[in-house]
Amino acid sequence: MGKKKFFLIGLAIISFCWFQSLAFGQESLGLSDLQYTLKIRGARWEAGENSMTRLSPEERQKRVGLVRPVHTGTEPMLSSETQAPVVELPASLDWRNNGGNYVTPIRNQGGCGDCWAFATTAGLESNTLMANHTPGTNLDLSEQVMVSCGGAGSCSGGSIDTASNFIKSTGLPVESCYPYTGTNGACSNACANWQSSTYRISSWQYVATTQPTVDGIKNALSNYGPLVTTMAVYQDFFSYQSGVYHYVAGSLAGYHAVLIIGYDDVDQCFVVKNSWGTGWGESGFFQIAYSELTSPVGFGDWTIAYVGTAPSCSYSVSQPSPASFAASGGSGSVYVTPSTSTCPWTAVSNATWVKIISGASGTGNGTVTFSVNPNTGTSRTTTLTVAGQTLSVTQASGATPCTYSINPAQVGFIAAGGNGSVGVTAGSGCPWTAKSNATSWLTTSGSGSGTGTAVYSVAANGNTSPRTGTITIADKTFTVTQDGLPCTYSISPSSQSFTATGGPGFVTVTAPNGCTWTASSILGWAVVNSGNSGSGNGQVNYTVSANSTASPRTGNISVAGKTFTITQTAAAAAPSISVSPTSLNFGYVSINGPVAKTVIVSNKGTGDLTIKSVSISGTYAQQFRQTGNCTTVAPGSSCTITVTFAPTTTGTKSATLSVYSNDSAKNPVSIPLYGIGLGYNRYGP
Repeated sequence: MGKKKFFLIGLAIISFCWFQSLAFGQESLGLSDLQYTLKIRGARWEAGENSMTRLSPEERQKRVGLVRPVHTGTEPMLSSETQAPVVELPASLDWRNNGGNYVTPIRNQGGCGDCWAFATTAGLESNTLMANHTPGTNLDLSEQVMVSCGGAGSCSGGSIDTASNFIKSTGLPVESCYPYTGTNGACSNACANWQSSTYRISSWQYVATTQPTVDGIKNALSNYGPLVTTMAVYQDFFSYQSGVYHYVAGSLAGYHAVLIIGYDDVDQCFVVKNSWGTGWGESGFFQIAYSELTSPVGFGDWTIAYVGTAPSCSYSVSQPSPASFAASGGSGSVYVTPSTSTCPWTAVSNATWVKIISGASGTGNGTVTFSVNPNTGTSRTTTLTVAGQTLSVTQASGATPCTYSINPAQVGFIAAGGNGSVGVTAGSGCPWTAKSNATSWLTTSGSGSGTGTAVYSVAANGNTSPRTGTITIADKTFTVTQDGLPCTYSISPSSQSFTATGGPGFVTVTAPNGCTWTASSILGWAVVNSGNSGSGNGQVNYTVSANSTASPRTGNISVAGKTFTITQTAAAAAPSISVSPTSLNFGYVSINGPVAKTVIVSNKGTGDLTIKSVSISGTYAQQFRQTGNCTTVAPGSSCTITVTFAPTTTGTKSATLSVYSNDSAKNPVSIPLYGIGLGYNRYGP
């Protein structure tokens, strides 16, 4: 018993150390370790590989970017009645299926820490669908406007209370006005006049700050719809796949903003919309236990309810009065008339020489007053942006008019190009610039004030056509003309040798662009296959036929006015055997009177014919004999082979004379032999 008790105590200590290492050590929190821990603890949720676990720890860290509010005790809170338990509430509520779907699709914040923007934007989308009674509508509002224009934070983090104030005062336009970039962006990249077509709320209040209750959140969900809230994210949460989450293991990763969309008393959990895409959790959603309101997760702290929607604002903005100013400057005004008295607006100048004196912002009807500084230079134009609308303001020149002259006014260049300069004469303080209107080949870098010089460069003309370009210097035009490139041709190679077998070949033509050329052949044994004509650089392909003659040959092809020479060797010398006659018939021959006949062997080829052997074969070969063997027969010569039929018995006899030579095409040459043996002298006693 003592040993067993000691073993159980040791096992408990090991298990405690295991759990402690998982709970507080980020580096040791592997997926398999977490799954094992969930199993032995009987957790109601499952961990698995998802879009978050496939990221590096640094990338996961970017997904949590909430800056938690600082508790002051003066936060706007819902009335205490809404916090009290309401027994009439149903056992479960899900705004995805509560008389329709009032939850817009899952979005993905990517690698920008702007969960605060996605949670508040999602709350505004649901609030608008409920107010307009338009369930199932994919209202997609611009989180990027919230990040770039809202002043509530950035990709490094932000606060939901400041974001909610922006939604109340200014609102958000649709996504297409400024599509999400996953960066801090710039408000100037948003669509023009976006403030005049935004979705807003009439007000917002906290359901809870630091001591949320299950009943309070449930009541607010029932009365106001989806709620913006916050939570602490621990390492195990990144691996969430399904089920009712509660904190099990891992170190703190950061703080996060999400949208509560429902609850379930049976499973004792809230249903929540996240902004990590559909590849995480339950297609982007998750369930979290009621108990996490009091765990280190702190779920439900700083929960916000959006109350009512504000009407869309439109603005009538007058033109500046006046819109044009003398060089001495002055002041003007713009009148703003919104569609309702609660519509906010701002006014900014887009130039330092125009300043907003009063009316830089306002709500309802208002007046913007601005001043224009005196102008000592050339005439100028700028804009005011008032209530999202762009208004122009111009001012006359206050300087003595500038006059300009150039010398020379035009110049010509050969095809090779070159550099040059133009003298500019102008009054003191008169600015000028030089700008090429043919930048592909005519470049300039010149600017100055008063008298000076503009330099330019003319690139080589690679075409045969001449060209003209201009440079604008101040208000003058400087003209440059350039000759085209003369047509010159070269071919490579200029000749080619072939063996008697022939074959394909090609010739490369080098010529300036625009220079045309042709290729032709009058040779019957060398034919141009392709590239008969071209312009600029090109290639001519040809084929040389086999030379079956004993003589070499040479011929020319004309390519781009150049002569391309082809030489080809003669066919190799070869013998060709011929025999006459092709058969020998000796007729009737007595057994005591042999008869001889001859076979002429001729060489019809171009090489020596070597007779290797001559033989007689067949059943009656012994009754025939051959004499006068040939050895070497020169081309055009012949030799004689004598065959004698000397029958030893009567009857028809036959055999074959075979002549073996170095003519591989006819080897051997076979000559049939025939004769009839007689027992008496047919022609005498």
